[in-house]
Amino acid sequence: MKLFFNLMSFLFLITASVNCLGLKPNPKFNEHGSSEIEAPRERHYALRRDREYASSFERELAVAIESYLGVPYQFGGATRSGMDCSGFVSTVYRDAVDLELPHRARSLFKLGRSISNNRLGFGDLVFFENIENYGVSHVGIYVGEGRFAHASSSRGVVISEFNLDYYRKRYLGAKRVYGR
Repeated sequence: MKLFFNLMSFLFLITASVNCLGLKPNPKFNEHGSSEIEAPRERHYALRRDREYASSFERELAVAIESYLGVPYQFGGATRSGMDCSGFVSTVYRDAVDLELPHRARSLFKLGRSISNNRLGFGDLVFFENIENYGVSHVGIYVGEGRFAHASSSRGVVISEFNLDYYRKRYLGAKRVYGR
């Protein structure tokens, strides 16, 4: 009986943890936090190999980004075994240009200078909010051609379309943290 109780308790904790973290393959939200709008199902993108980079900074950043594509999502993570969005950004910048950035999206949002959408450049950080929690909750790296690299809680490190409704509605702004 005790074994049964322990097993049921363990299963309950696992189920509650997954639900609390919101690790659903296609979470659904609207402005009030209820389930109506489905997160995008997207194609997987890669960085174009024939692209000519404007600087060694862009080239190094692209190499670092590409090396993490496919790494699974892990809240608080910043390694190849798993990383979250700010862990991805800080690790890529550290690897590419030896720049130490904080491992929190809100802290990253306080850095650098604001960039308007029409001036977005390769390597700029793009910030998003989630509907239930107004304020910065997600960050990625703009990679050109209307796309950004980020650690998605349901898909791991991927490159997504910046202009999808799902991201456009949650977009807060962009920052440039490395000189140009």
